[in-house]
Amino acid sequence: FPSLNNVLTSNLPSVDVSDSKKEVTVKAEIPGMDKKDINISWHDGVLNIHGEKKNEKEEKGKNQYYKECHYGSFTRSIPLGKNVDWSKAKAKYKNGILSVSMPKTKSEQKVIDVKID
Repeated sequence: FPSLNNVLTSNLPSVDVSDSKKEVTVKAEIPGMDKKDINISWHDGVLNIHGEKKNEKEEKGKNQYYKECHYGSFTRSIPLGKNVDWSKAKAKYKNGILSVSMPKTKSEQKVIDVKID
């Protein structure tokens, strides 16, 4: 049987964080989602990525009926510290990879939502 830890984290996207002198970049693997179903926010030094997927497939034939439904959501919180300029954050979603880049700043910021291009 899988461990409880694996069960709890199996729906969370894999995340890579890179930190340079000038900016912080977070890349998350979120395949099969539409960017309108992904929400990115910042609160008190933590980047929050939330996504929700709803997918239904139905096939009807003369002597057959098939229906499959997939629903799921996730929230991934990544602590980055408060010295990030969220007013200049940029997010892109392409080929299942979400990339959020933000320059560093010396002042602290509290709460901001980020739009995905």
